[in-house]
Amino acid sequence: MNDPRKKIVILAIAHECQRLGNPGNAKLEECVAYLSRKFKVQVVMEEWTEEQGPTLAAELAPKLGLQFAKIGTPDDEPFRTCWPQISHPAHDGTLPYDPHAPSMLNEYGPLDAENAREEQMVRSIRKKMEDCMGGIFIVGIAHTHSLHSKLVSMGFDVTSYIAA
Repeated sequence: MNDPRKKIVILAIAHECQRLGNPGNAKLEECVAYLSRKFKVQVVMEEWTEEQGPTLAAELAPKLGLQFAKIGTPDDEPFRTCWPQISHPAHDGTLPYDPHAPSMLNEYGPLDAENAREEQMVRSIRKKMEDCMGGIFIVGIAHTHSLHSKLVSMGFDVTSYIAA
């Protein structure tokens, strides 16, 4: 028996793979194309903002015959998060900037801002899905569990994949 709920396929990735021209673009394109075929979706949604530049998904979706929607939040309050990489001079999190910190060490938060961002994202997804039965949602890995749970509680049928 078919599930009458609308389907959302979460594709969780490292954000840098979303940026157009990133070496990970070929793998991301392969994942999006595969999932769009298997789940017969109508839209690709993406956690991203205009300030971050163009993305692969924005160019790929129309080529696959799919709608595209940016589901990110603005960079202003209450959505502003810290600059995550401790070794970057712009870091403004719990620890002070440290040029000797491991480059892969990123801070998450603050939690209030991350929660506000996720609440805005699920509202945007609900609105975009009004006219679609299925969609892929590309999101940063850190949001996978909480957004999956929030979307299920809203009545969506959700499956999550992590592209690593």
